[in-house]
Amino acid sequence: QKVVIGNGCVGELDFCVGESDWIGTLLGSCVALCLRDPITGIGGLNHFLLPSAEPGDDQASTRYGSYAIEMLINKLMRAGADRRRMEGKIFGGGKMFDTNGPGIGQQNIEFVREFCKLEEIPLVSENVGGPFARKLQYQPISGRARVLKLNREVNAALGQKEQAFGGTLAKAGMSGGAELFS
Repeated sequence: QKVVIGNGCVGELDFCVGESDWIGTLLGSCVALCLRDPITGIGGLNHFLLPSAEPGDDQASTRYGSYAIEMLINKLMRAGADRRRMEGKIFGGGKMFDTNGPGIGQQNIEFVREFCKLEEIPLVSENVGGPFARKLQYQPISGRARVLKLNREVNAALGQKEQAFGGTLAKAGMSGGAELFS
């Protein structure tokens, strides 16, 4: 079995069709939703930064959960998964910054929970929140997930990467994304 780990980039979308391979990513305040059809073994994961786009932002970007989840569902269905049988698992949403209030990680977690509830996709497991980053590996054919909670040094580096990405969004005129990092 091979493990395919993404580069931890926001907007990742990986899936497997009936293979025993593992797919994965690195998460800070971002969230990954793993979806699969347990009958076919077709499944995948996404990795997004924010729940949804602000007015004026690129609505069709996988850095937003609202778009990333729909893209994943559609990709899995095109590969042969049945939407009515899909089940999900949520990972990530760590509180990577000292802020007042729940922070973007918690907003991402709540967004996925509500989305799956509305779409009648049962969430069978989650490993979310807390003050740390995670390395996630997911095997769609079995539905197994492996999570490694990372140490403070990795947390700090990933937090800086997320802040830099937020700054990039701000420079591009995407203020909705950048405000959440202040």
